Amino acid sequence: MPKVSIIIPVYNQEKYIGKCLETVINQTEKDIEAIVVDDKSKDKSLEIIKKYEEQYPNIIKVLENPINKGVAYTRNKALEIADGEYIGFVDSDDYIEYDMYEKLYNISKEYNLDIARANRRLAKGPLKLNFLIRNTDINTRKIIYPKQELEYLTFETPCVTNKLFKRELIGGKIFPENLKWEDYPFCIPLLYRADKVGTYPEYLYNYRLNLFGTTVSDSKKINPNILDIFTCSEQIIKELSKYNSKNLNSRLNFLAIQNALQRLRDILLSNISNKEKRELISLFSRLIELKYGTYRGNEMYEEYRKLSKIHNAIMNIIENFYLESSNENDITIIENRIKQMVKK
Repeated sequence: MPKVSIIIPVYNQEKYIGKCLETVINQTEKDIEAIVVDDKSKDKSLEIIKKYEEQYPNIIKVLENPINKGVAYTRNKALEIADGEYIGFVDSDDYIEYDMYEKLYNISKEYNLDIARANRRLAKGPLKLNFLIRNTDINTRKIIYPKQELEYLTFETPCVTNKLFKRELIGGKIFPENLKWEDYPFCIPLLYRADKVGTYPEYLYNYRLNLFGTTVSDSKKINPNILDIFTCSEQIIKELSKYNSKNLNSRLNFLAIQNALQRLRDILLSNISNKEKRELISLFSRLIELKYGTYRGNEMYEEYRKLSKIHNAIMNIIENFYLESSNENDITIIENRIKQMVKK
């Protein structure tokens, strides 16, 4: 059993997969396996990763999807064969620091952690933009007890790539397939179920800012699956409702509001007309209120706005220039109108 299994889904990343794999195979922690799954790439990605498999057969295992199935299916396929004591995830267009998994594994063993997490940053060429992604305090090594510190669930970024999970904690849990933002309903329940989470106070994961790829282009167009964010939140609430905790339910409701409001930012930054932005933002905001209650004035939300200056600035723009009141109370009508608009 290797100490760490690293799962890497690949789809059309011939430009970046080499850099990604170089930082994985050259980890200072040598007792690792990398499970690389090609999701029916149309470029030379598969050819590249097979060459790495030939060169590093003791580290790299390559799987192939017969048809394009999406990142959730692809990660789940790798989870089925992962043998590691701990599981990590790297996206094929990103790269990691060479000592990432040594540091996360060591802190996991030292403090008997269920999850170890590092900070991540945006990277564009030689530029590393630490300030653009939400992170915990990088100056301290902190042990977190999520069941006692529920605020952690709402301030931790719900992505898997900056974390190392104990395999036993994951158990049979899988990524929900055919959903956008699949990290969110996978990660949050695991964070709550964890007895201890530890932060390694360094930037170890580099999230590539691709000016000609999905990172930026996706922000210019409205994702046709934008309503998936509500499905993700509903899955989390349903899964954790068995704990029957009033404080937890309150936090999960705020978490749902917070993640839904991030989609208002996506609409604001999109390339649709201002008239369409006003209608879509107003409809989406009304849907949030109908599902989770009025968020303006919500104590936890207002505290979050104080802590996140970027989010607060964006919401000020939205509220002052784009948000219009709506009296529509039929959720189905609102959802159908949103679906019509995002399919244009």
